[in-house]
Amino acid sequence: MGAGPPPVKAANWLTHIEHDWKTPIWGACFDEIARRRTFVRSDERGCGLSDWKVEDLSLSAFVEDLEAVVDGMDPGRFPLPGISQGAAVCIEYAARDSDRVSGLVLLGAYASG
Repeated sequence: MGAGPPPVKAANWLTHIEHDWKTPIWGACFDEIARRRTFVRSDERGCGLSDWKVEDLSLSAFVEDLEAVVDGMDPGRFPLPGISQGAAVCIEYAARDSDRVSGLVLLGAYASG
């Protein structure tokens, strides 16, 4: 959604790429980001419009899902915002492929939980 250099938001638990735009928590924030940039996001496996019947809910699987999103669009270098458990996914992705990540934006991150 939007136009301009893309931040690629890592998915986090209880997302829904259609309904999040209407929530008082994220709607206005996402609208503001999309006004100035191409805002790329996806639902996490087991949430929203993604397949709900999945066996692997590991950090590695979430990072591989993020890799698939990024590889599908090839945005060059990009900032990577992560909220809650999405922050851990961002950190691991950046550690694996630091050449692609221009920066991390972490909100409500935690080391374990």
